[in-house]
Amino acid sequence: MLYLGSMKRIPNAAHLLLGIFLIFHFNPLWGQSGESKPWMYTHQGDTLIGTKITVENSPGILLIVAGSGPTDRNGNNTMGLHTDAYKKLAESFADMGWSSVRYDKRGIAGSAAAATRESELLPSDYIDDIQGIILQLEKDHGLIVLVGHSEGAIHCGMALKNASLTYPFISLEGPGRSLDITLKEQLKTKLNADLYSRAEAKIDSIKKGYTAHDKHFIWQNLFRVSVQPYMRQLFTMVPCEIYPQLKGLVYVIDGGHDIQITDAERNQLAECLPQALFVTIPKMTHVLVNSESSNDTKVYNQPDLPISPELIKTLNTILNQRIPSGK
Repeated sequence: MLYLGSMKRIPNAAHLLLGIFLIFHFNPLWGQSGESKPWMYTHQGDTLIGTKITVENSPGILLIVAGSGPTDRNGNNTMGLHTDAYKKLAESFADMGWSSVRYDKRGIAGSAAAATRESELLPSDYIDDIQGIILQLEKDHGLIVLVGHSEGAIHCGMALKNASLTYPFISLEGPGRSLDITLKEQLKTKLNADLYSRAEAKIDSIKKGYTAHDKHFIWQNLFRVSVQPYMRQLFTMVPCEIYPQLKGLVYVIDGGHDIQITDAERNQLAECLPQALFVTIPKMTHVLVNSESSNDTKVYNQPDLPISPELIKTLNTILNQRIPSGK
């Protein structure tokens, strides 16, 4: 594993970097603005809508892939998430001298017309879209860097693995273990012993290929029958089985104040990716902004907050120093 900055070791994960602060190196392209235009990808009658920011003399192009749920190209959804995280990220990339594309996943926002019935939608649909978008971008850009946030990191990893591509990959706040394990841990802190036992049984049943039926109000959204096929396939996608197979450079960036990604996730990734670059930004949250609190949910609805300055410095170092040197 490669490091930047000072190192602090933690038990059982000697390779995990915590509390890293990068020295900002001036980049002559820093501050360069880009031209933002509508963008689209069409395949077999389905069209995905997005935004492309073009920067003159960009070394390549960044493909930003959104996280879980109905999250749009800007990092917002209709379920209470309003961050503009991906929009701010793309604008920051332009300041670094890099072009970018971000898009609405099928069935979401501008890509609503490409909807698939929930019972038929699978993670592999999103992964196929990423592979198709890469093929389209390859026509005009020599270098593509994939930036996947949260669940989007898994989708990026799978797309690169399936197509045997060597493009660099940046995981932002991505999980390290299978999502069934993460889901169990999250529910265990929110449910009493009896309800948790029932939830655990449902997760195990879904993973084994069975349909879990329960009309209890608490499960009506999380374990609705129509979403179980999606969950089942997602449970089989384990980052520590996917990422070691990637042929390109891997960078893992997470936040010390992320309430969704635990130390266990970081430890798992650190152990299975000894050659990857790991950076943990102490105060960064899951939505890429800093907070003084490790349990701050208000940031999920504060779009005016700036992207973590340490994240920007880290990404600039990766994009303009490490990727060009193949490190």
